[in-house]
Amino acid sequence: MVKKEKQVTTNEILSAINKFVGNVDQRFNAVDECFKSVDRRFNAVDRRFDDLDKKIEEVRRELQLQISENTRAIAELSEQIRSILGYAKEIAILMARVSVIEKKIGIK
Repeated sequence: MVKKEKQVTTNEILSAINKFVGNVDQRFNAVDECFKSVDRRFNAVDRRFDDLDKKIEEVRRELQLQISENTRAIAELSEQIRSILGYAKEIAILMARVSVIEKKIGIK
């Protein structure tokens, strides 16, 4: 028994091709939606990083300002300490002179 081969018409071939292309289009559309979803998520992450960058820069500026202010305050305190030490030396010299004068006039 010989099987009779079925003749395929051009319309059937075109129909099969259209069906295949339609399925491929659906798959590409699904993949495209996945990429759009991933893009949205990356954009959200980018915004978070931008916010973090701004906050870090703000903290850096504030710290730099505080460091500058503290450096100036330390310099001022150092100058005041040097001044006080200078007065202490002068007072010690004056006390020594007073002691010598007291001895000469017989107070001590």
